[in-house]
Amino acid sequence: MEEESQLTLREAWSSVIAPEDYELHMANVGQAQANADLMRELVCGGSSKVGQRLLFAGCGPGQFLEVASPDYLLPHRCVFTDLSRAFIEQVQTRAESIGLDFEALVDDVEDSQLEPGFDVIILVLVLEHTQWQRTLTEMIRLQCERLIIVIQRNPTEMATMVTPNRELPGTLKACAQGEKPRLLEPEELVSFLGERGFVERHREVRDVADGKAMIGFVFEEQG
Repeated sequence: MEEESQLTLREAWSSVIAPEDYELHMANVGQAQANADLMRELVCGGSSKVGQRLLFAGCGPGQFLEVASPDYLLPHRCVFTDLSRAFIEQVQTRAESIGLDFEALVDDVEDSQLEPGFDVIILVLVLEHTQWQRTLTEMIRLQCERLIIVIQRNPTEMATMVTPNRELPGTLKACAQGEKPRLLEPEELVSFLGERGFVERHREVRDVADGKAMIGFVFEEQG
């Protein structure tokens, strides 16, 4: 009898994980608030220009639009993309209720159908769930001036992205035996982008549950 094929991260995120389960987990571990605060700070700190085109790639269901005040996005044109149609429907509802100037699209960060031309691209806990080099190569192809990236740092003794023995909600639990995310070292990220003309301008750290931390980076294209 053949073994069942392992659920891939792509399959889990595109068609299995429910927005409400993801958001409950992120709130439980303190990452929803930490990431929303980081995103706000890093977007606001980089430029005072209005009318920028911002791409939130792999945006999830848009929990950050409710957890931290989204007023900083009102002067800009926002594009929200995700592999999950359920997530995109949720972020669209939230963005409409706030009155943002936006588009919300199903798109693949590893093989984007978007046309180049963004001022800022934001990736929050996306690289761990994709082929990260391919994802960054695609984002650079979109000709952004700045990259804002948030990754997760674990305690040295914790190799898995999800804390062992932490109870996962619903559909996240159903995906727990599938393909696992891969943690990314800051040095890998800085080196890869440096070789492609992006320099690290700023770094912020936010501690969260289970001894973990969220690390936010701002990279700018060298002109």
